[in-house]
Amino acid sequence: MRFALTLLVLVFGCGDDDVPPGCEFPTMAGPDNREVVIGTLRSGPEPIGERFTEWLDGEDQPLVFGFQGGYMVVPTVRISAMPEDPPGLCASVLIQNRSDRARVDSGAELARELIPLDGYLWAGPFDNLLAFDLNDVENEEVTVSITVTTEQFQSADSATFTAVLD
Repeated sequence: MRFALTLLVLVFGCGDDDVPPGCEFPTMAGPDNREVVIGTLRSGPEPIGERFTEWLDGEDQPLVFGFQGGYMVVPTVRISAMPEDPPGLCASVLIQNRSDRARVDSGAELARELIPLDGYLWAGPFDNLLAFDLNDVENEEVTVSITVTTEQFQSADSATFTAVLD
């Protein structure tokens, strides 16, 4: 039995595909009052700050059909940076999905290296699966909460929106 389990781990891995090299899930030193903002990051030639749009409660957020056959939203998080932040700061990014009416996936926890740019730390965009069946989530109110944990801080944001098909 132990050999079979070892073989499964060697063949399929332990889910570490989402862990950048040298970036493990950190343990937190203590809470912080950093501003974490969930939003959408568009592509384009403008500076990153001009391409980021905060998700505000009550707005619609577009559902994206993913390669795995599910419907997702694609959040990015912007975190206020501090001068003492080390380069290559690793974070645990916990994404939690909730809805009173919709059947949504619970979320995921990922390890990411935060990218410093224009006075902020950035993580994402994340392919955040909500549901495999469009009828479970389309036009339903969903709350996405994202908690960012590093060895220096832990801070969070959430947004409640209506999931709509573009």
